[in-house]
Amino acid sequence: MQINKKYPSFILFILFFSGICTGKIFQNFFVNIILLILLLFTPFKYLSFLPLGNIHYNLNKPRDKKLDYPILSKKLNSYFKSKIKKMFKDKTRDFMLAMILGERMKIDRKVLRDFIRTGTLHFLAISGLHMVIITSIFIFIFLFFRLNFKRAILFSIFAVTFYVTIVPLRPSVLRSFIMIIFYLSSLLLNKRVHPLSIIGNAGLLSLFLFPESAFDPGFHLSYLATIGISVLFPFFEKLKIKNSLIRNFLYLPLCVSISAQVFVYPYIYFVFKNLSIIAPLANIILSPLTFLSLLGGILTIITADILPFISIKFASFSEFITHITFIVLDYLSKISPFIHTERVNYFIFSILILLPIFLYLLKVLHTKK
Repeated sequence: MQINKKYPSFILFILFFSGICTGKIFQNFFVNIILLILLLFTPFKYLSFLPLGNIHYNLNKPRDKKLDYPILSKKLNSYFKSKIKKMFKDKTRDFMLAMILGERMKIDRKVLRDFIRTGTLHFLAISGLHMVIITSIFIFIFLFFRLNFKRAILFSIFAVTFYVTIVPLRPSVLRSFIMIIFYLSSLLLNKRVHPLSIIGNAGLLSLFLFPESAFDPGFHLSYLATIGISVLFPFFEKLKIKNSLIRNFLYLPLCVSISAQVFVYPYIYFVFKNLSIIAPLANIILSPLTFLSLLGGILTIITADILPFISIKFASFSEFITHITFIVLDYLSKISPFIHTERVNYFIFSILILLPIFLYLLKVLHTKK
């Protein structure tokens, strides 16, 4: 089956995003005209979602106000919170509350600072990578119980949907959930959809529901990272390495991390004026540890009432992995080369901008050959 190389939904997402950002200057008149023309002349089969209506929707919300994000199933949230507090101790308990329920208020300040210095703070937020790990765990569990692949995907969709109801419904949670659902649905329907189409559709729906996300750095970073992976990773993936262990557990994870980082580095430096050079390596090392820790945590909660003896074993395993994670994190934060400037150094910024452009040109030249 051929991949559909047309992705107008991604173009529409960029226009929609630009329309919100420039709305106060142009009042969206020109953007709305372009959107209307695009909607009229684009074949419907390429667009799974059309954001009709005025893109000023909900735009004038005060952005400096702290929003209290809703939890759809508060009783279940309280239930899982009590289980985590009962089954885990100290730092592991706080880590699980952050990783599973998105509550990181009690995370130790030093641990939080270490995550920031190593460029891995996203592990403590329910965002894209986090949702991928959670979804992978669900698929792993269903495949373990001998369900076929399609059924495992279907049950994983239900499981992820259920999971979203027990955590605060922040825009980051919603956009990562939407993206995962689009991707899992394409697998379930056996349709090879271009990654940029999935990104475009997820971005359109996210901005339609939360237009204020257009001003959120977290929104920008998550989509830049995903676009980077979609654009650059296929190029790295084509390079052949004979040793399958090195390829699958070192080379490919490194390529995913680099593909994401080179796209987010210019933005991070320009906005925050600091940069963690060790971030790609830190992500590679901490990703499997986080996966194992989360796997142990989720299995602990699932078996807590059914098989309490086994649940204790899972909890001990998760605490052990979490302890190793904090040791590795502490070590990486101490050796982490960290760029920080009071003002934006445009020479550094130019290099960071040219790096993804250079890699993309390499991909284009390699494709033409």
